[in-house]
Amino acid sequence: MTRIAQPLRLFLGLCLALFAGAALAGPALAEAPFRVEGHVEDRTIEQVTAGDEAEIEAAAARLAEGSDLDLFTVYVDSFDGMDGQAWADETATMSGLGQNDILLAIAVVDREYAISIGEDLPLSDSQLATVAADIEDDLRVDDWSGAAITAADGYLDQVNGGGGSAVVPVLIGAGVVGGGAFLLVRSSNKRKRQQQAAQQRPGVPGAPGGPNAPAPANSIEAVLASLSTEDLATRAGSALVGLDDDVRSSAQELGFAQAQFGLQSTQNFKAVVEGVKGQLAQAFALQQRLDDAAPESEPERRQILTQIVLLCDQGDKALDAQAESFAELRKLQDNAPQLLDEINTRAGEIEARIPAAQATLTQLRATYPETALVSVARAPDQAAQLLDAARDAVGQGRERVTGNDRGTAVAFAHTAEDALAQAVTLLDSVTNAHDNLSQAVQRLDASIASITADVADAERLAPQDPQVGPAAERARSAIEAATAARQKNGDPLAALTEIVAAEQTLDAALAGHREATEVRQRAVSQLENGLSRTDALIRSTNTYIETHRGAVGANARTRLASAIESLQQARAMSESDPVQALRLTTAAWHSAKAAQDLAASDVSNWERSRSPYSGGGGYSSQRGVDPGSLILGGILGNMFGGNSGGYRGGYGGRGGSSWGSSWGSGSSWGGGSSRSSSRSRSSSSRSSGSRRSGGRSGGGRRSGGGGRF
Repeated sequence: MTRIAQPLRLFLGLCLALFAGAALAGPALAEAPFRVEGHVEDRTIEQVTAGDEAEIEAAAARLAEGSDLDLFTVYVDSFDGMDGQAWADETATMSGLGQNDILLAIAVVDREYAISIGEDLPLSDSQLATVAADIEDDLRVDDWSGAAITAADGYLDQVNGGGGSAVVPVLIGAGVVGGGAFLLVRSSNKRKRQQQAAQQRPGVPGAPGGPNAPAPANSIEAVLASLSTEDLATRAGSALVGLDDDVRSSAQELGFAQAQFGLQSTQNFKAVVEGVKGQLAQAFALQQRLDDAAPESEPERRQILTQIVLLCDQGDKALDAQAESFAELRKLQDNAPQLLDEINTRAGEIEARIPAAQATLTQLRATYPETALVSVARAPDQAAQLLDAARDAVGQGRERVTGNDRGTAVAFAHTAEDALAQAVTLLDSVTNAHDNLSQAVQRLDASIASITADVADAERLAPQDPQVGPAAERARSAIEAATAARQKNGDPLAALTEIVAAEQTLDAALAGHREATEVRQRAVSQLENGLSRTDALIRSTNTYIETHRGAVGANARTRLASAIESLQQARAMSESDPVQALRLTTAAWHSAKAAQDLAASDVSNWERSRSPYSGGGGYSSQRGVDPGSLILGGILGNMFGGNSGGYRGGYGGRGGSSWGSSWGSGSSWGGGSSRSSSRSRSSSSRSSGSRRSGGRSGGGRRSGGGGRF
């Protein structure tokens, strides 16, 4: 993985501590750090290594005999609410491990692992990353014992000069919806072991015991069953966020790959991405079912939450299965110098757009209140900070090229490209905000005319109806507010939200007083405006989530997915049943507005949580870059292990939407042709440190890899 500069490493440690509270909640059976007595200690309630201890010990012995390294592996259910790396380092320190001693700590219920090594362990970052990636491959299929054996044999292989390419993120893809690399290098032996492990899991065709066999004690189903309902809900929310990021990233990769290599070469990947999109849609629909007004029993709730996690797990694996073919297709290491030069040139082009964006924002502030500009108020400044970070990463990458470490150079290039993509999206959002606010004023005219007709109908058809009266009064108030919002310093978006809700309430109250033909005619006349304004709200909300994905959680994403689904259904039945289409359009509007509000709240909470640290650090302390721009956009925090899951990135490209091409020539919600980052899937992106000479005692501990799996 990339060798992170010391200032950045210190900053990342700070970020990990800062966001520890946002990590998945651990199960009740937590384990505090302890003194390790042997080469393998299994403290899990299910005793996941039962029967394999001798094989693990033998692998550790092979490593000790063939090198100066020694491996200790511990298994627990949970890291006791601690950051995994901190837990592993403390356990290693309590155990008196030396500089050439490696501690592999695995929390099977938390589905998290960490590797603690001595500061002077004689392996390079790329060597550590290669082994960590192989370990994570085993952990993902619950091959707990295999992970320890893989670790021992992998470290021995690296010491003796083996090992292939380091696993690094590779940037493919474009569009507004999150970018990410899709490159994982795996050996054929590793694939065979994974296939064997997968065949032993329940529900796999041809697996022992058949699809109805009880879940093994260490299977994902058994792990989920052992969680409390609260922890299961947390796990499901995290799984949704992770797969949503990955689908967005992979859709962008597909768009770029199609542009670069043609449609024929990417047919299989397209089919996989479309299939996973369907799984994600199912998962979001299940989550929305849990969030609606109808309560579920405890068993029903647990069943739905389990379905969500399993759907996301299946989707993750399907996307990962495409990684190797894209690694072969891309081969970016050969072109690392040119890639870095292109990124640096692109940074200058993007920087030239900042003054225009600042001027547009100044104009908007003179016309609209700050409440209407929350999503774009800091966009130009944040874009400038991201460009500084990109240039710093290019410099780091060039140093690695000079040092003949092109794998790491590409990883720095990916970070730079992610930062550029986020900058473009942010600058585009200012232009889009200007257009959206102008259009909102125009839509207010149509909405005022429509609801005014409803008020007239209320006076004509039901002047004495006690249900119609309050709804008509709310409509009158909404008309006044909307009229005022059309003036300078008015908030047309807020007025539009209220007038939509007021009209829906009044229409429902009047439905029994209107003829069916009249109801249909009114729906037809209102539908086009409703579809247009809802589409605009969804696009702007999606753009905001994409550029703040490091802080936005599952609730906002679920509401956005619900809005998109409702609007798609409304379009499909706009001619056959305009009345129902209008209802769905209104429902989509309210879901999108809820998503917007939830996302803004998430970001606000995130910014408050990091306020003590806002004045220092950054990607490069010499440049004074605000690290919040990188973390918030899902670049540093995700790429270097601040989030669960993994990293798929994309370089260049255009088009591609996580929701399909029907929303505007294949572009993502919100338009534009930039690319943002995704979360960190490869353990290589979590390794840190540089190569040092060995030594059996003294010195501190550092990370040799780790994260969620």
